[in-house]
Amino acid sequence: MTTTVQILLLASVPAMLAAFAACGHPCDASARASVTLEIVDAATGAPFGGARVTYTLDDDPTVITVDDPNDNFFFLAYETVGIFHVTVEGENYETQELEYEVDHGECHVNAVHDVVEMVPTS
Repeated sequence: MTTTVQILLLASVPAMLAAFAACGHPCDASARASVTLEIVDAATGAPFGGARVTYTLDDDPTVITVDDPNDNFFFLAYETVGIFHVTVEGENYETQELEYEVDHGECHVNAVHDVVEMVPTS
């Protein structure tokens, strides 16, 4: 029975999106990154490659490591709401401890974009 309910709910998603679109709402089936981080060198403004980004969500102690397939851009979760506790590390740079709150939007999450400046250690 659970499978049937899940299938019915999934089947109704396109109809719901079409209804929103018909009412003038800009909904679509794409997924938005909840948090996007652009990592740069604070001294030069140049893209910072080689950063290590980890985060936890809300009170969950599970640490999630984000891979860096896009050089200095990191995408943390998709369509996920909550408080992201983020750590950005780089060899010979100060560790950055950041926090972002992501809420529900009309159709997608209210995504957060931030430029994180990595400061060299002295």
